[in-house]
Amino acid sequence: MVYSDDGGSTWEMSETPLPHNGEAQLAEVSRDGASTVLFDGRSKLKGYPRGLAWSADAGASFHDMTFATDGSSGISCMASLLVDPANRSSLLFSHPAGSPKGSRSHGVLLRSDDLAKSWSIVSAATPDNIDQMFAYSNLNALPGGAVGLTFETGDAGCTAAASACRICYRSFAPLT
Repeated sequence: MVYSDDGGSTWEMSETPLPHNGEAQLAEVSRDGASTVLFDGRSKLKGYPRGLAWSADAGASFHDMTFATDGSSGISCMASLLVDPANRSSLLFSHPAGSPKGSRSHGVLLRSDDLAKSWSIVSAATPDNIDQMFAYSNLNALPGGAVGLTFETGDAGCTAAASACRICYRSFAPLT
């Protein structure tokens, strides 16, 4: 993993290899009273568990590597991780939950109140059509504790396997 602790002026390589992971998301949270960085990566392992690791030194090294097989895993796709701007002790996560019509569909917004140990569904990201294609996504904090979600989706004019024919945006009121 490559990180910057000076606003992007310089970049460093983490000393810890994080095998079987890519397209990672990072979130700075409080763990046991200390500021830590959570690594959440798209795993290449069978069943697509999410790779999770922790850093107590701003990303210079990581430890406690695990592979989650909960509601945040199971679909091979880049996801998005964000500390909830309305509740800094919670994490938010967006990804395709999948459906019988295809794995990159049924976009969901999840919340964890226990540092990524478990997740609950906050909202469907595609409420107009729950089976709508949903692929790469990005969560961002908005003023007043709201959350924005940008995601790739398909439509009737897409080719059979494409999930990136259209880019959509939704906002969610503060989620507390």
